[in-house]
Amino acid sequence: MTGKFLSLDKLFSKGSTEGAQEIIDWLVERIDTAKNLRQHMALELSCTQMLLLDDQRQPAIDLFNTVKRLATEIQDNQSLVQANNSLAKIYLNDQPEKALAIIKENKPLNQITYPWP
Repeated sequence: MTGKFLSLDKLFSKGSTEGAQEIIDWLVERIDTAKNLRQHMALELSCTQMLLLDDQRQPAIDLFNTVKRLATEIQDNQSLVQANNSLAKIYLNDQPEKALAIIKENKPLNQITYPWP
């Protein structure tokens, strides 16, 4: 499964979604959401990247917010931080205040000390 997630990351980093749906379908068939919520979260985050690359901003934002809600419920800080960072990137140019507020949500979730208050 790790190889499939890495394949998705590689595709998305190239700005391509060609073949991504087949990989996602393969992962969906094999991930037991009830037993492994973290893999499910990783899959949902991959789906958001595909939506963004396909210029489907609002569905991606909606899915990021769903990921945030689920990540909060299961205390998956890594997925929560990743969703927040991605949302901040989306809002950075047209709503910088909103982007900053989202980034600030990460402060208590990270073990890293931030250089700003």
